[in-house]
Amino acid sequence: MAKEPAGTSPQSNLSPLPELSRSPRSPARSRPSILIVDDDTELACRYQHALEAYGYSVDRSSRADLASRLSGDKHYDVVVGDVGVDGGDDGALRSLRNRCPVILLSHGLAFASALAAVRCGAYRYLLKPISDDRLLEVLVETIQESSPRVQ
Repeated sequence: MAKEPAGTSPQSNLSPLPELSRSPRSPARSRPSILIVDDDTELACRYQHALEAYGYSVDRSSRADLASRLSGDKHYDVVVGDVGVDGGDDGALRSLRNRCPVILLSHGLAFASALAAVRCGAYRYLLKPISDDRLLEVLVETIQESSPRVQ
């Protein structure tokens, strides 16, 4: 029997890879591309391995300013970032948001974290720890909601 990816359940009704449109901004490709921006290496690696097991192309960065430069060179369908990541400021996070949806993660319900997410134009704001299943669910929804429908 095949082993399930860590943090997933066999009863999951999720379609792990939403169909993407083919547009100049989002060229034809078989795998949605995700950028994880988090200075918690262990957690970022866990998310990366779980998403890759579902067929996503995943890159990681531990700094928001470096992630901003990375996203200038490559198209990402979604950026998943920690609110308190090093090198993070409104400018770096806003530049990511202008390229694709940004899902921000935070360890707590601190008003400052929520305010930072709003100021940066976060598409979604989630509390850590988040299960692999929940992250996948939110990514699928975000990609489907932000991509033009395929005819």
